[in-house]
Amino acid sequence: MKTINTLKPKTFDEVQLAANSLRNQMPVILNFEQTDPKDKKRFIDFISGSVKAIDGDIYRINDDVYVCAPTNVTLNADDGHSSKKSSRRE
Repeated sequence: MKTINTLKPKTFDEVQLAANSLRNQMPVILNFEQTDPKDKKRFIDFISGSVKAIDGDIYRINDDVYVCAPTNVTLNADDGHSSKKSSRRE
């Protein structure tokens, strides 16, 4: 059974946990609502790089919530967004 981890990172170590989950082929939901604004940008930059390194996908739900998926997971949203992985398979 697949698990989706949900994290509300306040430290860089917590964002590193999200990157580790992605490397282990587990999707992650990141909620930055309680993250210090000066750290939020740095954390998003780091997780974006981690997603790119594994050829995954990231989707912004709103300004504070992001879904990150490894390559074995396809993201489909009701706004028509689908991850690049699904378009490559077509």
